[in-house]
Amino acid sequence: MEQIASAEDQEPLLAEGTCEDAELVQIDVEDESASNKDFVKISRLLYTSHFLSTWNNRVFEFGAFLFLAGAVPNTLLPASIYALSASAAAVIFSQWIGQRIDSVNRLNLIRQSIFGQRLAVAISCAVLSLLAWVPSLTNSIVALAAALTVLVAMGVVEKVCAVTTLISVERDWVVIIAGGDEDRLRRLNSLMRRIDLFCKLMGPLAISLVDGISPKIAILVTAGMTVVFLPVEYFAIARVYKAIPALRIPKDAPSRDDTVLGLTAHMSRWTRTTTTTLKWYTSHHVFLASLPLALLYITVLSFSGPMTVFLLALGVPSGALGGIRGVSALFELSATWIAPRIMKRIGPVRSGIWFLNWQAFCVTAACLCLWLDVPRIWAATGLVCTVALSRVGLWGFDMSAQFLIQDEVAEPDRGRFSSQESALQNLGEMVAFGSTIIFSRPEQFRYPAVMSAGAVGLAAVLYAIFVGLYKPTKHPPIFEILVLPTSRFVPAQDTNNTASPLNIDIKTKTMVTHVVLPTAAHTHTVIFLHGRDSTAAEFAPEFFESQASDGRTLQEIFPGIKWVFPSAPTIQSARFRTDMSQWFDMYRTETPHEQYPNSTNSIAVDRQLTEASAAITTIVDEEARFIGRDHFFLGGISQGCATAVDALLRMDQRLAGFIGMCSWLPGQSAYECTLGAKQTPVLLAHCENDETIDIRYGKELRDKLVKMGCNVEWHDYKEGGHWVNEPEGVDDMVAFIQQRLPG
Repeated sequence: MEQIASAEDQEPLLAEGTCEDAELVQIDVEDESASNKDFVKISRLLYTSHFLSTWNNRVFEFGAFLFLAGAVPNTLLPASIYALSASAAAVIFSQWIGQRIDSVNRLNLIRQSIFGQRLAVAISCAVLSLLAWVPSLTNSIVALAAALTVLVAMGVVEKVCAVTTLISVERDWVVIIAGGDEDRLRRLNSLMRRIDLFCKLMGPLAISLVDGISPKIAILVTAGMTVVFLPVEYFAIARVYKAIPALRIPKDAPSRDDTVLGLTAHMSRWTRTTTTTLKWYTSHHVFLASLPLALLYITVLSFSGPMTVFLLALGVPSGALGGIRGVSALFELSATWIAPRIMKRIGPVRSGIWFLNWQAFCVTAACLCLWLDVPRIWAATGLVCTVALSRVGLWGFDMSAQFLIQDEVAEPDRGRFSSQESALQNLGEMVAFGSTIIFSRPEQFRYPAVMSAGAVGLAAVLYAIFVGLYKPTKHPPIFEILVLPTSRFVPAQDTNNTASPLNIDIKTKTMVTHVVLPTAAHTHTVIFLHGRDSTAAEFAPEFFESQASDGRTLQEIFPGIKWVFPSAPTIQSARFRTDMSQWFDMYRTETPHEQYPNSTNSIAVDRQLTEASAAITTIVDEEARFIGRDHFFLGGISQGCATAVDALLRMDQRLAGFIGMCSWLPGQSAYECTLGAKQTPVLLAHCENDETIDIRYGKELRDKLVKMGCNVEWHDYKEGGHWVNEPEGVDDMVAFIQQRLPG
């Protein structure tokens, strides 16, 4: 589905000759002739923005625990509650974060998350300053509870915004900027991680030294840096966005208007969406590489909140603690040099084994330091040293797993996959912080430490299973006609069509088709095409979330229908100069009929549409051999509907029906409607508030089909956006199908 690009997105912002003072030029990140000099310039701007974002995050992350420990000493409880709440928020909002990353304009999303993060830090610093300047407030349970409530709320906002920025930049922006060049991707990953670890080294050290002089000054410094760095960070990330055309491609995710839904409907949709996404995530072939990384977050053996407060309770000065954390960060920083070299020599899969085993060894040694009967100074020293050494394994494994995930997860699915991964990581942190709430006394710290070692051991076992099962895959680069006879995807045990619901991805060298089998006797088949910049596996579960007025989904209403969702090919956008999932190339979505100024590109678009239409027709022909055309529906949404319309108008025989939403009549050439198209009932629907494809194009499609002699049933709705109207639109679709079912 298409989204309108903002005015900022429509034309190149740094086109050659348009800005005399612009130091950057637009580059095609996948063009081998793109100079390394341009790549370095853009990378430096990305590093600048990432450094400022990470520096503020690391300073506040460490400072918050220092300031809380100073306000409420000799207990892990306030710090654990604060950390637990932030991690819980990251889990709860993970689905929302993933949807925003996959649908919202990249620059707008980053700017919103940066501003939200800085605002939350500023408010937190104001509350912490109040506690520092008026220490008597901590003697009042009501005042302390109120302050902690505000801090927890701002911690939640800061965490959600930080996770959004991290996933968006490291899992989406970086991959697009690298443009398919594995060496560039490895270099970007390494330097981004190096920046993170440098900030983790110097940020806590700097704020702890200032805190050693005066906690009040440390709070003011934290707030001051938040305000001062904000405009620079804004400017740097905007320059990167403007310099890379691929970042400005509108994201083709569903645009819905949910304002008319009640609380119950919202909760029901959230539950279904979360469940569907979690099932998709756990069934992904790199899930067993992602899960061990999440398990490593079930740890208190790191220089974060609980262990920081534990060491402070042992009498370690805050200045010394900052130095200790800095030394640990040096070890972590070394992993950014070690990991890429090991991955280059033995590959990311095997390097993950080495790093994970090293971490398991060091964490086990750290636990022994807490349980052996030795002097406190020796136990503390051994704990600090082994935990610092374990960080090499943690970050080395993190980089190995991240490289695997970036390479194996398709571009339209990265936000969804990474948000689920982040949710599990935050769930792991919740378990760790929850353990320190239960065992809140410093002398009980060794019990959560044992749990941490167990989590690392389990991660090693799961990753070993992944290594045994792993087979690298590549995403289909081109499009050819695909034949899908039913016998290929109906399992032997389902010959009577009585099996439970089953989703199958049919993979060939050219296309991936997502098939949802019927749960009752197979009576009809629907082939439905998704929109631009989406995939079949991503679109299908979102499509099935839509409910009729009785609360049921299309799958529940029609158990005898088999749903076939073909995936669009990967075609280069001539305008944005990057590959994307689309049935045919388009110049712009707000004027879908507009042709490319270059006639060569226009000819290529016509050929792409013809090939796509022919491929869909072939799928229809093959499926119809088994069930008959009178039991067959064709349809689509947005660009998928436009492609399906083109296929319909070329068919010689009638179908049971055609269902189209939010679309237009493709191409400039005149169509000659076939007898089969004239005899096929057509349902067209469009929402008035569709901001992607204006409803006037839907009405134009309706009028032209009627003029050709087609039997068209038209519905328009005030609400719904660039998607299916709920519930009225779903009801109309159900009625249209039911009228054409036997009996």
